[in-house]
Amino acid sequence: WCLRHCRVRKAPGGTVMTAIVGAAPSLLPMGPVHWPPDWRLPLSALVSALVGLLPAALAPDEQNEATEKLRLAFNLASTELSLRREASRRRGGASPFDTLPQTLMQCIFEHMWLGDGGVARCVAPSWRRGLDMLGLGRRLAPAMLPPSGRMVAKELIALLARVPPRLCQSLTELRLPQGTKLTARGAQSILRHCKGLRTLDLGYFCSSTSCDTSSLLAFSSRESLPHLHSLRLALRPASGSVDGLVGLCKGLGPRLLELRIESVGLYLDDGHLKCLAKHCSSLRQFALHNDAGKYEFESDPLVGWGLRFLLEHCPSLELLELGLTCRLGLEVFELLASKVEASASRLRRLQVYGVVSLETAAGNALCRRLADLLARPGRNGFANSEEDYRSFLASVVRGRCSIFVPSMEYLCDLNIG
Repeated sequence: WCLRHCRVRKAPGGTVMTAIVGAAPSLLPMGPVHWPPDWRLPLSALVSALVGLLPAALAPDEQNEATEKLRLAFNLASTELSLRREASRRRGGASPFDTLPQTLMQCIFEHMWLGDGGVARCVAPSWRRGLDMLGLGRRLAPAMLPPSGRMVAKELIALLARVPPRLCQSLTELRLPQGTKLTARGAQSILRHCKGLRTLDLGYFCSSTSCDTSSLLAFSSRESLPHLHSLRLALRPASGSVDGLVGLCKGLGPRLLELRIESVGLYLDDGHLKCLAKHCSSLRQFALHNDAGKYEFESDPLVGWGLRFLLEHCPSLELLELGLTCRLGLEVFELLASKVEASASRLRRLQVYGVVSLETAAGNALCRRLADLLARPGRNGFANSEEDYRSFLASVVRGRCSIFVPSMEYLCDLNIG
């Protein structure tokens, strides 16, 4: 079950037949192995058949290691499926494929990529629904990346050219691989091959990925990506500028529903937020996170009036994340609390950390008020602690070795100094 490249088809009568074409991305097979109609094949026979498919070029120790991994994987799968099969009989015959343990499902989903949705649906409808829910069904496979796992713009262009046009046109989400340095030429290649993109990630919380200002502006045309509504990116001194971001958002306009920004050494001021809100009035999710490793309190120009403008002119905002926007005043959060209390805001979730004004006595009272308001039915809560922020970063950070979160004591001392 944890193998890569499972090809599944439904035989007459609805019986699921599975042909395992490969043992892993690095082990290219020579032919298929077929399950019998009741998919009960002795473990030893299955492992032996799979081992027979391994390339003869593998060294003996590599074959032994692969054999042992196969044996362990199928031992686990066999045991779990036996339990599920027995339970399904008691429930009236539900498909055991629908109720596999979560750990096994995670292993399976991790190896499903662009074009595997039909394969998953043949096994069980819940697999396809799971892929769609997790957003895993339309990703580029890492096996298509260079051995280093990194690529420059030239390699990205070559990769997009290799993907079959039908699949490339159906790609709805693209995250730049780690190490990609996207230029205007690479952006034009994405525009040419991936017309169906809905979500574009240009290095959000991926420290070695960057795109320059010209590549940002290349995506700003209204006709370039007509379905794009979600944008995630990082601003770094050596890559895209704040003006490039503003120009991109102006081009996307009201169709932009999600905007997530990681600011690394560059800062957005209130004027930038006002401009974003003015052109992107349909925003439902907005996130701004300053990088802790390069954050300088004195250089941060954001004090709050631009964010107040955003709250006033983006009535559909449901999620707001603010990380290390330390100089924001209480007026922003007082306005937000008033709007939520009067049911004039759709905000469901507020995640903040590092706002020094919230550490005062008045700020603590306001935090309690926000926590109570966002704990009501239909809301998803208010988070403003170091533990919450660490957990949040751990869930979104990719390509980083550690997570640095400065303590509030340090930030408050920094403010006093």
